[in-house]
Amino acid sequence: MALEWKVNDNLNAYREISKEEYTNYFKRTNIFELPTYYNDGEYFMMSIECYTLIWICGITIGIPNITEDNYEKVFNRISIHEKLFGSFMHQVNPKTQMKVEYPFTLDIIKKHIGITTNGIWMDTQEWKEKVMQQIVDDSKSY
Repeated sequence: MALEWKVNDNLNAYREISKEEYTNYFKRTNIFELPTYYNDGEYFMMSIECYTLIWICGITIGIPNITEDNYEKVFNRISIHEKLFGSFMHQVNPKTQMKVEYPFTLDIIKKHIGITTNGIWMDTQEWKEKVMQQIVDDSKSY
């Protein structure tokens, strides 16, 4: 099953970019390309935060949508996952050129209320079992 998503109800899903940034983006080789669109002379690109949250909600945390009622639970599961396995996102320090973890915050999650995916729902126990299995599987590789 392919991951499907909608961000129509999320005002922070896309950011406006320049024509140059839009054009140059497609000249690079990207493993995952951020969704983009052109509308009436303006160029837009999905934020990396939104794109990452789509995948996290769709396949990792067992909560397929971010709503006003569940964004704190979404943050909680993401935070636990990042503490165990590392941040989903990273930034490059411009001075040292070192990769620095960029963990999700409650504010970032709240700004992305409205993301929906066709991902699977897991109750708390199912999610805990999945996380424990990941820990066990990771330990087997050493």
